[in-house]
Amino acid sequence: MHLTQAGLLLVTLLVITLLAMGVAGAAVTLARWEGRTVPAAISRGGIAFAGTMTLGASLVSLFLMLK
Repeated sequence: MHLTQAGLLLVTLLVITLLAMGVAGAAVTLARWEGRTVPAAISRGGIAFAGTMTLGASLVSLFLMLK
């Protein structure tokens, strides 16, 4: 199977999104385990999701610029 650059970009962003969702879920779980309220735990999960997406998008753009 031959992937074009656009296809590779979409697959990579899908993987990063799934990874970010896992990280956010883990952050919410750990926050609840610490005894945080539900809104605080969701906020922590959102921060973790946004950070993972930002890091992943930065790595993808760096990879595409170097390719």
